[in-house]
Amino acid sequence: MNIQEVYEIFHQLETNGAKTAKEEILKQHEGNEDFRKALVFLLNPYVVTGLSTKKINKKVKNQEVLIDIGSLDSLITYLSTRNSGRDFDIANIQHFINSLDSDELKTFVRKFVTKSLKVGITSKTVNKVYGKDTVPSFSVMLAESFAKKEKKITGKFFVTLKLDGNRCLAVKEDGQTKFFTRSGQQIEGMVDLEEHFEALPDGWVFDGEILLKNEDNLPSKELFTATQKVVRKDGEKKNLEFYMFDMLPLTEFKDGTSKNTYEKRRKQLDLLDEQIIEESEYIYTLPVLYEGKDKSIIPNIMSKVTAEGFEGLMINSADGLYQAKRTVDLQKVKEFKTADLLVMSAERAIDGQFEGLLSRVNVEYKGNLVGVGSGFTLEDRHNYIECPDLIVGKIIEVQFFEESKDEKTGLPSMRFPTFKGIRHDKTVEDINYGE
Repeated sequence: MNIQEVYEIFHQLETNGAKTAKEEILKQHEGNEDFRKALVFLLNPYVVTGLSTKKINKKVKNQEVLIDIGSLDSLITYLSTRNSGRDFDIANIQHFINSLDSDELKTFVRKFVTKSLKVGITSKTVNKVYGKDTVPSFSVMLAESFAKKEKKITGKFFVTLKLDGNRCLAVKEDGQTKFFTRSGQQIEGMVDLEEHFEALPDGWVFDGEILLKNEDNLPSKELFTATQKVVRKDGEKKNLEFYMFDMLPLTEFKDGTSKNTYEKRRKQLDLLDEQIIEESEYIYTLPVLYEGKDKSIIPNIMSKVTAEGFEGLMINSADGLYQAKRTVDLQKVKEFKTADLLVMSAERAIDGQFEGLLSRVNVEYKGNLVGVGSGFTLEDRHNYIECPDLIVGKIIEVQFFEESKDEKTGLPSMRFPTFKGIRHDKTVEDINYGE
């Protein structure tokens, strides 16, 4: 495998911003098997290397026996079978990196082995150009809004709590548990949870939310922020709890559709809870708050959970399948709407109580620029005006009462928009307007 040639193609992808240009680059190199193998390795969410940026730069003691990797092809083969992140493996990979001719190649391989190389394309784009299933996709079941799609729920349904946490999928395969974000990025260092998932069955995907153990009785927003800090940091991530709300076989997850209805999956989840989970201090199943056909009971349950400080409810159709897309068989109920929006700019307050600090951020909402000035702590206002890059260009979650119209432009706007937090787990592809 010609590493210089592969590097140059990846560099073209990285430096060409237009989607059509990237697709054209892929088409030009469709017959380059070396590049395709490297691309699939990089984008396949189920291939993990056990290496982080911190690990690949770790100073390890000299190993007596080093395996001469020799080529990028051999490196891919090596990492496909040895992904524990042991010092011996780190030493071998560092030996290969140090043998390369240029700093550009060394940097490229460091990013490649840690799977942190960003070239601006997804498996969806690759599969569009090279054909379906070239790169396995990683898609989760997403909810529709109950306010918009309530009529689509007919017959029996189940109600559970909606947690304001980080979506997480635990994939148990070959005796190992790997944790992924909703977009398929691996979360490494989940030491407590890895140990407790050892007792769970192989060949399954467990869908849920992770939250930091709430030992200080933090309110929902602060707990979410504290959870994100732990999830995003390098190294070991301790004291996280996994709240499971669904499960299905790994083969069905990869296919994108379950064979069992939610009611049957829920019975499997309850059985698992009785046999294994209730003994764990880090894994929980979200309890069913109601099952039946009476939708008039939902507002009463909603009032109760919001009074207790929770965000809302989730509704599962009893006969709904797990589908790797947004579906009416799963719906979310919120008293206030929430939207995931892109921050375009930040403004400094020129007077008033926040003089010199952040006044507001401006977000894109249905083609209009809308200011969001509530919900920020004093620390937020200081940090985001001193370092705007911490929030500008990021996706934030905004809570609002209802959609309104901008008095000056007549364009869509939001009533009482409130900042809830930066969604580091989301990208521009996840932008939604609360519908």
